[in-house]
Amino acid sequence: FDGVDDYVNVPHNDILNFNMGDGTIIMLIYPPSIPLNTTKGYLTKKYSYNYYYPGIDIHIDTRSTYGYRGWAFRFNDGTKITDTVAYPDSPGLAYELQNPKWWFIAVRFLRQPSFGVNFFINGIFYNTWYDGYYNFTQSPNNTQPLKIGISLGGIYGPGIIDEVRIYNRALSDQEIKALYEATK
Repeated sequence: FDGVDDYVNVPHNDILNFNMGDGTIIMLIYPPSIPLNTTKGYLTKKYSYNYYYPGIDIHIDTRSTYGYRGWAFRFNDGTKITDTVAYPDSPGLAYELQNPKWWFIAVRFLRQPSFGVNFFINGIFYNTWYDGYYNFTQSPNNTQPLKIGISLGGIYGPGIIDEVRIYNRALSDQEIKALYEATK
C-alpha cells in the first residue's frame, strides 16, 4: 500500500457485522517510518467519523491530539464512540515508529457482562477500555464495505498488510499469543 490511494475493498456481507456479540480482529502490519504528528489508517468498516454512523476502525495516531500516541481502535454503535489505544505515548514510541517492523495487532471486544475492548501488540496485552460510563446497547453493524489500507476520512495507511482475520468471538489471551507466535 502506497499510503496515497491504495486500499482493498471487501464488499459488505452480514458475516462481517458483529451484531451484539463479541469479536476479535487481527492484522499484521509493516508500516514504513511513521513521523510524529500524523495519522495513518489500516482498517475501517464505517461510513463516517460522525457519532451517528456505526462501525469500527483501526489506525495509528502520532498527533497526541487526545493525549495519546499509538495504535487505536474506534468503536461506534451509532449513538456513542470510543477510542481504545495500545502502546500509548511513551519515550519508545517515536523510536519504534521510525524503524519499520512488523506489528501484530489484535483487538478483542467483549459485550458481556459489560462492553470492553482489549488491545494486544505482538501478542502482549497492552490496554483495555471498559464501558463504565457509556452504555453501548447498539451494535456497530452497517452495510458499508470493509476497507483495508484506509481509515475514516480517507486516511490511507502505507506499508504491507497481511493476514487480516476477523472472528465473531472473543479469542482468549492464549489463542492470541499462539497466533502471534505462529507469525514469527
